[in-house]
Amino acid sequence: MVSHHKAFGAVRAEVIAMDEKPRLEVLTTPSSYDGVRLQVENVIVQNRDLFNFKMTEVPHMEVAVESLRKGNADLLAMSINQWKKLNHDGLQISAFLARREPTWVLVADDKPEYLPYGGAVVCEKELIKRQLLRMRSDLEIFTLAEFASNRTEDIDVSVLQTDEALELLESLRDSGELDGYVISRGMFSQIKTRVRRHTLGMQREKPSQEFERSMFISPPLEGFSVLVSRRGFPSAVISNINDNAAEICYEIENSIYESLGDELKHISGIFVEQKKLSTILKQYVKLIDDSYALKIGENYLIPSGKKTRDSRTKWNPS
Repeated sequence: MVSHHKAFGAVRAEVIAMDEKPRLEVLTTPSSYDGVRLQVENVIVQNRDLFNFKMTEVPHMEVAVESLRKGNADLLAMSINQWKKLNHDGLQISAFLARREPTWVLVADDKPEYLPYGGAVVCEKELIKRQLLRMRSDLEIFTLAEFASNRTEDIDVSVLQTDEALELLESLRDSGELDGYVISRGMFSQIKTRVRRHTLGMQREKPSQEFERSMFISPPLEGFSVLVSRRGFPSAVISNINDNAAEICYEIENSIYESLGDELKHISGIFVEQKKLSTILKQYVKLIDDSYALKIGENYLIPSGKKTRDSRTKWNPS
């Protein structure tokens, strides 16, 4: 409340100051094919009523970090994997954004179950390669460098930029030399042509598919985006942006990941997710509606012989 003896001009100035939105300058870098830049753009649009954002693009992450250290901006957007590679002196994570979908995708004309026998697939991740072979032991799976070395046409893939590698993969698939290739969702979003994708998913939203489709666990720490600031920045200012669930899941997932030996990290799949009890219960109700029964005393689900909605399998604790 403003006292009555203040001059009108002073009162008006005070009201304007109270209503003014915090001004935040956010640095980004050109797309790193990880989905961070697009996510930050969406966050800025969604929160324009709360903040006066200015987004500035700088050419390289090293330049962006140096600019942040010098105080030329308030926040810098990056993936958690980029953060883990940085020198953290004088820096802190001020906010986690909602976790992006961590699963990878197969770009192919059909699902992995229906690829041709002995089909050729390019996949750079050893973890996903092993999971594909567990599902289809007949597939021939290569890295792009391995596949290129087997061709008569000499291609040095080590000098290719990410967009050039994507163009090469799609041209090989379009010509029939490849039956498909596996890439991250961030990379898929950069493909300019219209192609089909098939999620190599964990089936966590459709648990009834657990018995019908293979489950693919994504590489650790996929999908985490953070806003980094100088140490001492009042993180409470952007608490509305921070996703607590993503922060908790990162702490647990990273703790598990760092406890692994170096020989296991590249072949280990880890995914930590926080769910409300109501969400879990709804998921299992849907599971029962899809004609599956919960086996009491066991930690797995068994298919029910009843297939129609009118003859649902009921959970009988007795």
